[in-house]
Amino acid sequence: MEQKRFWLKLDNAAKIFPAVSDSELTSVFRISINLKERVKVAELQRALDKTYQRFPYFNIHLKHGFFWHYLEQHKGAPKVEIDAWPPLQVFYTTFIHERLYRIMARGRQISIEMMHSVSDGGGAIQFLNSLLWMYLRECGHDIEKPEHFMDINEQPEDEEFEDAYNKYFMKGIPPIHPKNKAWSLPFSLKNKKPRLSVIQAEMSSQHILEKAKFYNVSVTEFLASVYLDAMQSIFFSYEKNNLPQKLKMLRMQVPINLRKIFPSKTMRNFTLFALPEVDLSMGAYSMADITQMVHHYMKLESYPQQIHRIISRNVGSEQLFYVRVIPLFIKDMILAAKHKSYGNAQYSGVMTNLGQIRYPDTIARHVDSIACLPPPPNKRTKVNCSIVSFKNKMIASFCNITSSTELEHQFLTTLVDMGVPVKFIGWNDVKNP
Repeated sequence: MEQKRFWLKLDNAAKIFPAVSDSELTSVFRISINLKERVKVAELQRALDKTYQRFPYFNIHLKHGFFWHYLEQHKGAPKVEIDAWPPLQVFYTTFIHERLYRIMARGRQISIEMMHSVSDGGGAIQFLNSLLWMYLRECGHDIEKPEHFMDINEQPEDEEFEDAYNKYFMKGIPPIHPKNKAWSLPFSLKNKKPRLSVIQAEMSSQHILEKAKFYNVSVTEFLASVYLDAMQSIFFSYEKNNLPQKLKMLRMQVPINLRKIFPSKTMRNFTLFALPEVDLSMGAYSMADITQMVHHYMKLESYPQQIHRIISRNVGSEQLFYVRVIPLFIKDMILAAKHKSYGNAQYSGVMTNLGQIRYPDTIARHVDSIACLPPPPNKRTKVNCSIVSFKNKMIASFCNITSSTELEHQFLTTLVDMGVPVKFIGWNDVKNP
């Protein structure tokens, strides 16, 4: 497939990541497919050679202009890398201009790692799906392209390149009001670098769905409620009511895939965050109370009108003339400072649910499970969680930079107490099954 030379502006969500990323806060996430047989690296490389050109907006590196960062087409084809610890390593963008995704293999696992400046989980899984299909064909399986997979023989549509935030930006809409500070986990950071540790656990998707139906909420709302309940338990174990009232707010950051709300084919970032919360100044809440509060917050913050208000705030500010003419190095300092003092302070935890990944039986018979690692957490949030399901296997992955695993333990124990089967699988077991 012939490639046209191009460059892209960073989409609205992507602009923050070059300003805040470093060797630990890498802004990199991972999606992994665990197969039933060991990966054949040569066949995977041939599949990648045929797949990557269909996604030119991913085959890019970061450049630094005078006023803005931008994305430029990367020369050459990507090579399959052998997966090794630690995961989620930083992409080098200043002198090396490294391609902003990597494809890795180890044991029975194929993984993609991508910097969030390129896309979100919705875009990355499309790439990985097409790669999986081509890999199975290279291995000799005569499999027709699934209907919801992208055809690698077709030219990408213009809409796949677009910044959908700008497309749905509406002038004159009042922006949302800022949130007050949220409580943060009291655990100390690890002293030794790299701080990142990973815990993964396998749960029954069917049992989780049954519990969500019991509380009359969605699976994402149920899981966010369990996460808030786990943090609530930690809050009352540590704080002893000595905090000012305004700092007794627990708030979750839960991504919303806007492709499900607005008609868009963009393959770049198109995600915003709902911020369900519980105010602990009046005491603890039952699980039933928390699920209902999360349900209504998620519904409220998923209305198109509310989404437009968030987009209005985010896109409107970057279109101001005095913002556009600020030199890039000053913009980066301002963005990093605001992200640290304001952005991170709004939430106590982050939980991403990629949902149920579905394949036709011709492909599903070769897949054991799917997992997702969230980006490494910042020093205030300290723990990030991602969840994804395939068939009856739901895998929760926690990225942690503290010496405590109390949050993970509390989250999983709560599910076990509800009757949900939970199996600790560990990072090494997933990488080298």
